[in-house]
Amino acid sequence: MRACRRRDASAARPWRGRITLTEGADDRGAYLECADNGLGMGIRELTEALSPTGTGALGHCALVGDLSVTTRRPDGPVLRARVSESGVPPRVETGEPGGDSFTVVRLRPSAPIPAGVDLLRAILWVADYEVTATGASGTETWAAGRLSAGAPIGAGDPFAPDAARVAALVIPTASPRVWWCDGEGGVLTDGLWTGERLFGAVVNLTGTAGGGDEAEVERLLHAQIPSLLAEGADVLDHRWLSALTPRDPGLADAIAARAASEPDRPWTMAGHQIDLGRVGCFPADEALFRAVSHGTHHPGREVWWMPRQVQLWRLLAWRDVAGFGGLDTTGTPPGPLARPSDQVLLQDGDAVTRGRLYGPGPQAWLDAGRPVPWGHVLTAARATGRRVAEVVDRLASLGFEMRPSRRSPSGPRRRTCGCSATRATVCGRGSTPPRRSRRDIWPRPVSSPACRPVRSPAGRRRSPGGGSRRSPDGSRRSGTSSRTPRRCPPGRNRTTTSC
Repeated sequence: MRACRRRDASAARPWRGRITLTEGADDRGAYLECADNGLGMGIRELTEALSPTGTGALGHCALVGDLSVTTRRPDGPVLRARVSESGVPPRVETGEPGGDSFTVVRLRPSAPIPAGVDLLRAILWVADYEVTATGASGTETWAAGRLSAGAPIGAGDPFAPDAARVAALVIPTASPRVWWCDGEGGVLTDGLWTGERLFGAVVNLTGTAGGGDEAEVERLLHAQIPSLLAEGADVLDHRWLSALTPRDPGLADAIAARAASEPDRPWTMAGHQIDLGRVGCFPADEALFRAVSHGTHHPGREVWWMPRQVQLWRLLAWRDVAGFGGLDTTGTPPGPLARPSDQVLLQDGDAVTRGRLYGPGPQAWLDAGRPVPWGHVLTAARATGRRVAEVVDRLASLGFEMRPSRRSPSGPRRRTCGCSATRATVCGRGSTPPRRSRRDIWPRPVSSPACRPVRSPAGRRRSPGGGSRRSPDGSRRSGTSSRTPRRCPPGRNRTTTSC
């Protein structure tokens, strides 16, 4: 594949690359052969590729059997080399020059290997060039730049012998690197599946972007939202968007906002044609609507698995569409337009992190009668990719209050030095004291002219823990003086200022 890319990049005229994989056998035993019409290799590239410490992987293949390579650069000589398990350095033979470039690699394994065609079908989902594989299980062909019809999209284990495609709908987009699907897709690297699953889409990362580049995947998916809303793209509906929400709330919000801006596109939920611009999209709407329609819930009463204010907010949004009666809307505002990520915000942290948006029981939802803890706000912000302030504002618009933070008291903080200075004006200096170092175990008093430690009448500092001190005549006495301390003048604080 790399040789074909190199020739494609250097070709001056349109060129069609081809790769052929063949499983066969001859008088020397079974072999696996791969041939391409790429750029080919010279003596230096061939020597490096056959070395176990080189830049190529051919030298590592020689460790499991005999390996022979035949290659030629454009209009260059034919080069032949062979490497065996014995560890003998390869010897390169040179043939006549002239002809088109190619490379043929034949491996004779010393031990049985998995069927090449079945393995290639499981991992090669998109081929940049035409690929044909022939083996005992038949022949498989990959068209250039197209998602393979045999790719096991949505299969639990693509490497299983009976692995088959589970996704029923696969929608191509304007980009040759993105396909929307109605189930579990995946992230590819240069067309190869690397084990990274992705709901609702198949994304092929090529070039400098490798597997795990979440920012590039998000950019490609957001750019192809119009293809998801095009005519004939039947992947998008309420259930698909609800399943996408716990996995990627930001993308679900963007898709719902784009769908709401196109009133001509039909949107059906629970058998009703609705306008997303008026109702919004809330994943739990279908379950709530089913409960109301089947008589298991009376409008205006509390659903046991949903907070009352959330239930009333959704019923009011659906009132004009579904004709719900018996709703007392006196003094009830209509509420904001629902987003898919609102359900992520309204569920507890465990439900958000595990993606349980439909777990029954009130424990999966926030308690409308209690303030929202800040831990939930941080978890929801991380899950939705939004800023903390945006999450707080959205919860407030939905009628939920935040728990007061202990780090932001409503009143001034008093210091323990005994004076009446607040945090803003510490001891009359007009600024907060410097932070204590980690070595300071006990808080130290702040030294300032207006707040000094008390001195004894003899001019010496009092010992807060008692003990012996020397008197002016040199004799030792206890820390508690038998002399009566001198009284402070009126207006002085004896505990904080010197007399």
